[in-house]
Amino acid sequence: MSMQPATSKSVLGNFADAVFSYNGIETLFRTIDGRYIVRTKAEEGADAEFAIAYTFGVDPLQQYLIELNDGRYQAFDVAWDVMRQRWFHLSPISGDQSATSGVETISEGVHWAGRGFNWNRQCADCHSTNVRVGLTDAGYETQFDAHNVACEACHGAGLKHRNDTSRPYRDVACTPCHSRRSQIAEGFQPSEQLLDYYVPASTVPPLYFDDGQIRDEVYVYGSFLQSRMHMAGVTCSDCHEPHSAELQSSGNALCVRCHNQSPPNNFLDALGTFDTPDHHMHPVTPIECIDCHMPTRTYMQIDNRHDHSLRVPRPDLSSKYGTPNACSNCHTEGDEWATQQIIRYHGGRRRSHFSETLLSGSRRHFDAERDLAELAQDPEQPPVARGTALLLLNGYELAYSAEAVANGLQDPEPLVRLHALQSIERLDQKKRHGILKRLLDDPIKAIRTDASRIAVEHLSDFIEPSERTMLLSVLDEYKTIQTLQSDLPEAHTNLASISIALGQFDTAETQLKTALAIEPEWIPGLVNLADLYRRLDRNSEAGDLLEKAIAIEPPIAEVLIAYGLWLIRNDRPGHALHQFQRSYELEPESLRNGYLYALALNANNRREEAIGVTELAVDRFGDHRILLELLATMYRDEESFDQALGYATRLEELFGGDAYRALRAQMLLAVRRRDGAS
Repeated sequence: MSMQPATSKSVLGNFADAVFSYNGIETLFRTIDGRYIVRTKAEEGADAEFAIAYTFGVDPLQQYLIELNDGRYQAFDVAWDVMRQRWFHLSPISGDQSATSGVETISEGVHWAGRGFNWNRQCADCHSTNVRVGLTDAGYETQFDAHNVACEACHGAGLKHRNDTSRPYRDVACTPCHSRRSQIAEGFQPSEQLLDYYVPASTVPPLYFDDGQIRDEVYVYGSFLQSRMHMAGVTCSDCHEPHSAELQSSGNALCVRCHNQSPPNNFLDALGTFDTPDHHMHPVTPIECIDCHMPTRTYMQIDNRHDHSLRVPRPDLSSKYGTPNACSNCHTEGDEWATQQIIRYHGGRRRSHFSETLLSGSRRHFDAERDLAELAQDPEQPPVARGTALLLLNGYELAYSAEAVANGLQDPEPLVRLHALQSIERLDQKKRHGILKRLLDDPIKAIRTDASRIAVEHLSDFIEPSERTMLLSVLDEYKTIQTLQSDLPEAHTNLASISIALGQFDTAETQLKTALAIEPEWIPGLVNLADLYRRLDRNSEAGDLLEKAIAIEPPIAEVLIAYGLWLIRNDRPGHALHQFQRSYELEPESLRNGYLYALALNANNRREEAIGVTELAVDRFGDHRILLELLATMYRDEESFDQALGYATRLEELFGGDAYRALRAQMLLAVRRRDGAS
């Protein structure tokens, strides 16, 4: 019942001349000759009438699809609240609710006819069966075999139920729709490799919290892959009845089927007594296992979704890192109080969990590098966590973590290889080239095509004709993926990056302008086109684009930095300082933002403030090379030689090298001269 033609049986909302007002826009819902009609503001600005073609969902809300003239079907942004029997708007009323109260949103001011509400691209693949998007020059000619999710969506074309027996097969059937992912091919069959058709989103901010808990709407798969249950072999259908979408049992009975004194032989790790106050710590208040181990977040304002990482609540990490925990969903006494309650019942020792390593790595703590490298190479940990660790190692530089990246690129787990690719620049040229050559022949489409995207940036390394032929062949496969998605600005931006790497600057300019024609406020398009103009010595045009980009709300730190760097290149350091300050105030937890702000302060003769910002960054992030270098040179330049010597010594001890040895010797000599003169 996911998607149905709009009829008296399928439509749940009030279309009896109901009026709904939101943000100055009045919408009328009515029925004319058996057709369901919405009168509201069109994309062009004037009021118009639109017919409802399909219903979308039944609980806890129902949306409605409107067909437009170019073959687009758009999900209307006013939905029906089934429980409260009322119309409501899907956008937030105020504020950044996705960051605070956990409500996923589409930004204020985005019209329902925009691409964010487009059914053909955003919704159809999961809500209908065997969808072909059908892009044409005039719009869409989308086709499907069934309006809703029919048998073949899960069992594949023509497969008999008796063939649908392997447990991994059942999980793969669920994954495409129960994951946040991008599509790289149409025609997926459940018996095939997921990564030949879809690329799951990484479990990192902003979609997830720094420890991997869900933040934005990510549809289960990414969180479930992090769980010990998944590692133990639990699959979706162990808990969910696939044909009815109901749970296999209700309440705690679902969990204690395995978590008891006599667990199934394949889940012996579940041995124990859990449904007691001694375990759940709530002797009076009734509580369910999922309240603590699968806390919910709210999306689309009324749709509560459970986090499927099935982790133990960690209010101690909330105190340290500011991450959410299940205890605070009900209790207002604070994280420290919750920590003490857990210690009271379960003692002070906590089972080691990869989340603390990922938390520290996400915050760019210097000391996290070794832990990330160890996590990445630990086969006992979930592949998605190991892959995330490799992704985070891109921000570090010591040799042992580069070795972890090299090992990850040869890992048998596809998700590990896919994530490790994002850190391949950590490797030296010779090793990187050899690995890229091998990955261009990887059996997994998502991996080999992404390898081609990276390899084209190093085209000069592919000297042998056979190597270059292979690269260009896989690159064509990557381009085909972008063509499949050519209704999205991302696709044209990706193609432009390839064109730039190939030196085809005119083509790249056209591709970026196409992206901006699809979405005029597409930030990556504006920034990339500005950077292309910089390379072509069209500085004035680059500046105009960046000025447009920084005016878009909400502001984005990366855009402010890009504009600040443009201002520096154009000899306007004072104006650049303002942009770096804004980016720092917007994201003070970013190492790069603090570093660039300190550099700008120092360049504007505000060295004392620059030192303060940099020392705060060292306290926050640890002994990163760039921070210690900056402090050593700033203290040297103001002739504070004792402080400069201290930082030069730390640089030599941590990183070695003749340059730091010479800097330390220089500062030591300056101190001796000063002391001798006095």
